[in-house]
Amino acid sequence: MNIFETLKKYNNMNGGSLENTSLKRNVLVPYEEYEISKDKRLLIPFEYNGLKGFMNKDGGIVVKPKYHIICNECYSEQNLIKVGVIKSVYYLKNNGDVHPYLKTFYGLIDGKGEELFETNYTSIKLSTDKKILTLNSNFVVTIDGKEIVPFGKYAWIDGFDNGLARFKTIINDKKKWGIINDLGEEVVPPIYDEVYNFFGKNRTTTTCIENGCRKEFSLTDLSFIANKKHISKK
Repeated sequence: MNIFETLKKYNNMNGGSLENTSLKRNVLVPYEEYEISKDKRLLIPFEYNGLKGFMNKDGGIVVKPKYHIICNECYSEQNLIKVGVIKSVYYLKNNGDVHPYLKTFYGLIDGKGEELFETNYTSIKLSTDKKILTLNSNFVVTIDGKEIVPFGKYAWIDGFDNGLARFKTIINDKKKWGIINDLGEEVVPPIYDEVYNFFGKNRTTTTCIENGCRKEFSLTDLSFIANKKHISKK
């Protein structure tokens, strides 16, 4: 029985379905038995005392172990790696008691192991072109830190897909949805009760709902408008 058959058997015994899960399946082996030369990754994660870091193919430490979570792999210097740490945070109950709990905060490092964004954000969504970050779902910056949408302008902002992102705002105590481009400009005004998710979906259209009526928008046309504005502002 190979390792994946073993995992499948274990998963089924515990009521799961390995075929339907997107969880990564990692095999832990002692470092002495690990053939590092066969690993295709540029930065190779390792764990020490419960914290994760990165080493290179020579076994040299590139990033000291300081993360609890590594969200993706690194195969080249152009790759960006989302990392996370678990911190204790507190909130005040109505009765005045202080309640502690654990929360994950995310950051971003590049393929050289250099920290681009510290682990201070409750969420990070990287655009499909890897140039824009939506941080904490309510402000947007470029990968080099230039502000696109300031903090608090909208109640919620999605990740950018081909230069476009959904956003939610509050108008007259009602939630309204629209779409912005990667300049932070509203290309679909916030008049809709819902805009269907298209981030990471590889879609060419999306649906907007207004007073129960559906309207289809071509994301290709909206992307084209955004690109034209880029050119005109140069």
